[in-house]
Amino acid sequence: MITTVGKLRDMNYEKVIGEIITWDIRVGQVPVGKIREALEDANLGASTLQDLRLRSVFNRAMNKLKAGRLIDEVEREGDIIKFQLTRKEKREGCIDHNYDCIINLNAETGEITCPEDEELAKKAADLLDDVAEHRSSGDLSRLVQRLFESRADLFSINPRKGVAYFVPHVHKDFSDNVKQFFTAVGGVLERFPVPDDGEGNASVAGAIDYGLADMGRELEQAIREWDDTTRESTKKKAAKKIEDLRFKHECYSEYLGAKQTDAEQQLAALTSLMFETEEEPAEEAAF
Repeated sequence: MITTVGKLRDMNYEKVIGEIITWDIRVGQVPVGKIREALEDANLGASTLQDLRLRSVFNRAMNKLKAGRLIDEVEREGDIIKFQLTRKEKREGCIDHNYDCIINLNAETGEITCPEDEELAKKAADLLDDVAEHRSSGDLSRLVQRLFESRADLFSINPRKGVAYFVPHVHKDFSDNVKQFFTAVGGVLERFPVPDDGEGNASVAGAIDYGLADMGRELEQAIREWDDTTRESTKKKAAKKIEDLRFKHECYSEYLGAKQTDAEQQLAALTSLMFETEEEPAEEAAF
């Protein structure tokens, strides 16, 4: 009788076709300087850490002032955005909302003022500086995903939850770099090799097929929304995306197997749709 262990030993696992990766990070905040240094040390380039928009930094800073308050944008005058702070006070059977003050944010310079409470303005400004110099665990997790999506290829094993991904073996060195970076900033990136099971590994083929098809669906939706106001640069980018998608299909044809035929049909349909949309005559005005 051949045991399960015996069957596993008989399989040819010499060829690894990729790996399943998943990551997690529990640290609260990490200084931007440390992140940039870790990116450089891992040969990923510090520029891959994008600066947060000032409005996002402000919102995060204000969240730290929210204890017992509501913060609402009330108006914008030029570069100045005005926010009202309202105190919540609990009484027996109800909650009162009482006006506290107006805090002003200069969306161009980041300056914060509050004529009614200068101490509060200083506290908000200090929080703004602190938030700008740190990134949260969520920021770092999104950075890892962006790194893989921009420089390698990341295929979700569970598209609805997106907690584990397949990365083709050709990107192993890049995965090494990302793991080095993520470990340096306090994260954990787990990697599980996927050996060739001798049958093309149907699960991997399914993940890649779904991922590439989803890229195609997003592109199709974007093309269908073109109208007379669509810029030529937008159309050129779409054409470039189709070529990039075609290249990906060619690269992963060995994984896709029989599914490659469906992929080629999708690409042909996308190309035809783009040309049809470009050549579609404008509707004649009704008289």
